[in-house]
Amino acid sequence: MKNLSLILLALTFTSTAWSSELMIKRLYTHDPVSGVFDFDEETSRAWVELEISPRFSDIDDNDYERVKVPGLTLEGDIIRFDLEGQSFECAKLKKRGLIFRANVAVKTGQCTFEYKKQKITVDDGFRLRKVRVTDVYIQAQK
Repeated sequence: MKNLSLILLALTFTSTAWSSELMIKRLYTHDPVSGVFDFDEETSRAWVELEISPRFSDIDDNDYERVKVPGLTLEGDIIRFDLEGQSFECAKLKKRGLIFRANVAVKTGQCTFEYKKQKITVDDGFRLRKVRVTDVYIQAQK
């Protein structure tokens, strides 16, 4: 009986955590992808910077792509994400560096990235092709 009450209590707390996700980009690759928050303080804008790392490459020839995410903004020193009526603090700006000090975005843990790899069928009007894609999602949770 005691274990049952502990399980019910744990379920109560886990169900109150609010979580949601939004697909921000479809990449036509199966190479490793990673995302970080980036910003411009002069314009008070924030975005997601995706890094695509080719698996079979001898040199560092990673591709980078900026993605504007609806609801992602820079407010003061906080990168905020508004989704479905909820507001999440994705990152905070912190001063880093010994000689050349600059602000960098440090994740708070309320926003994470998820990468879902799959094969999809593409109809180009002439033939059906199977291609590999990576869907990039931003997940927000309090």
